[in-house]
Amino acid sequence: MSRTGKEKRRNINFRQTPKEFRSARQTQVFLHFNKNLPYKVYQFSKNLVERQMTKISGQITRFTKKTSKV
Repeated sequence: MSRTGKEKRRNINFRQTPKEFRSARQTQVFLHFNKNLPYKVYQFSKNLVERQMTKISGQITRFTKKTSKV
């Protein structure tokens, strides 16, 4: 079996360096974060929508109170 120039040699006595360990850990963290991202976005946007609705409903009640007095 001949190898091409682009292929890396497989190191049988592989020992993970601190830099490789950090990058692997970072990949795992971001993978976990990206899996949960749609749920987090949903929770975040749900809170924003609820806050906006309470603001709007407060403005509507104030507006109706003003018009009913006239």
